[in-house]
Amino acid sequence: MWLVAPHIPNSVREFLDRIGIEYSEIHEAQLRRVAERHDVKLQTEEIPTPKVKASKNQARSFSELRRVRGPRAECPYKLNAEFDKNRLDELLRTFNTVVRRQIDRNIADKLRRELLDSTPPSITEGTMGQLAKWCKTNNPLYWDGMEVAQKISQLLFGTVLDRSQLGL
Repeated sequence: MWLVAPHIPNSVREFLDRIGIEYSEIHEAQLRRVAERHDVKLQTEEIPTPKVKASKNQARSFSELRRVRGPRAECPYKLNAEFDKNRLDELLRTFNTVVRRQIDRNIADKLRRELLDSTPPSITEGTMGQLAKWCKTNNPLYWDGMEVAQKISQLLFGTVLDRSQLGL
């Protein structure tokens, strides 16, 4: 079983990790490429702007969801948009060779989709949180990937992500 969705909250990610179900977030650009490959036409649904404040449960357009999913404005880390893509590709391949479980390679796949396969490159809050967890962990199961995750973080943000700064 594999869950694929535009956004997977951290609580759901943690649950899926515990029970061994893989998951992936798919972004609008990737969705459009897949649809195009299979000759599926996508229409953008426009939601009229209400004159009153919208409730939390009100539907949002895909572009609004994408904006919400990125790191919040108050996030202390800013993505270096000029990162070396070849170096990131190399680090992601290294990460995939050192981690023990297939499910743990999920973060490398997400980073590849968000930063190497998308134009412009961007990173979601969820993916940044996962990378931060890999950068500093006390669990021996993840130690093999921690050093590579720290190098990825340095490349992308100029520093090692601190999970406490992200509220994790």
